[in-house]
Amino acid sequence: MRSDQQMLIDGGVNRLSRAKLFEMGSDFHETLMSFWQNRFIVDAVKRVNAMRRLLEYRAHCDRERLAG
Repeated sequence: MRSDQQMLIDGGVNRLSRAKLFEMGSDFHETLMSFWQNRFIVDAVKRVNAMRRLLEYRAHCDRERLAG
């Protein structure tokens, strides 16, 4: 996961598809929340990611925001 994040910092954010960026972001956040070992938190993050997926596919991805 660290290598994925470093790749994004190193300019990968400008080369990857919107779908791949979303997938990497979702996996990152779900992994972080899984460290709490609380299934309710993980479920909440999965639900938020499902809603974000709907919004991301409808909106233009702001790559500048991701590179921040």
